[in-house]
Amino acid sequence: MATARGCSPYENDRTVDLVVVRRLSAALSDGVRASGLASLLTFGGLGFVFVGSIGAVLVASVGPPLLDGSAAGPETAAAARVAYTALATGVLVGLWGTLELFLLAVWLIGVGLLVRAEGRAFGWLAVVAGVGALSYSARTGLSGHPPVDVTAPLDLLIMSAVGLLFAWLVWLAVRLWQGR
Repeated sequence: MATARGCSPYENDRTVDLVVVRRLSAALSDGVRASGLASLLTFGGLGFVFVGSIGAVLVASVGPPLLDGSAAGPETAAAARVAYTALATGVLVGLWGTLELFLLAVWLIGVGLLVRAEGRAFGWLAVVAGVGALSYSARTGLSGHPPVDVTAPLDLLIMSAVGLLFAWLVWLAVRLWQGR
């Protein structure tokens, strides 16, 4: 759904993500930058931002006309419902569930391994969250469904690891606020 300015409601979230990726990329040591690892990690972080933005734009721009089409009459309602379901599944499973989380995992695991020297727990928390994102991506890509039914032990483990991402992001915000 578009906001009053015509932008996605996720625009501010993606802007913050972009700033964090750029700032962490600039903070990497010269040796890491020279090895090309910084470019790979920046690609993962920026790819995460851009893939998420593309999905949000697709849902925000194509979704409302499809929903309006379903209200036009019973003959168009079924076709609009099928088209909207295909769009939502493509974005949720294909873009956000598989590709976006894979790129996030690359970024988290790489950054986590690089910052372990500065803060061991901080680095390992990023690695565990990255492994969770990678597992979520693999699970979604192989099954075609996001693991939202957390009754299975594997899905519970995956969702718990992905949940650690939020703790790491709060910790990162505090570290950036303090200038570390």
